[in-house]
Amino acid sequence: MDLYKRTESVLYNYKNTLAEIKNIDLEIEHIEYVGCGAMSYEEKSAPTNQFSSSVENEVILREKKKQQLSYLKVENVLLVSKINNALETLDVRSHDIISMKYFNNLNYRDISIKLDLTEEYIGNLKKEIVRKLSGLIFV
Repeated sequence: MDLYKRTESVLYNYKNTLAEIKNIDLEIEHIEYVGCGAMSYEEKSAPTNQFSSSVENEVILREKKKQQLSYLKVENVLLVSKINNALETLDVRSHDIISMKYFNNLNYRDISIKLDLTEEYIGNLKKEIVRKLSGLIFV
């Protein structure tokens, strides 16, 4: 995927990325430890040379899941921060065009009406802006 399309994809998915960060926080917050249960008579109980118990295994699995979620969150937070930093470099009109096109899903016609510009000019401006943003987001 070329840099321009990758940048557009990141911009279109900006709101989803923010929601994913919140969902990851919720998931990490609600990871619970079940703990150990009583031994039933159906279980075979014999001495083994296992080092870890079922409780330890459960703790290890849950910690791994927390680490994976934390890593995913860090990646998403970094991406959102890069997007926000890049958007701060834009002038008001450029920011409005990107916001209307990618965050509010407006078409060129609606944007051109709101900004009192032609659709073709909006399209050309958007291409320039996305190229500028791609250089800032994906350094």
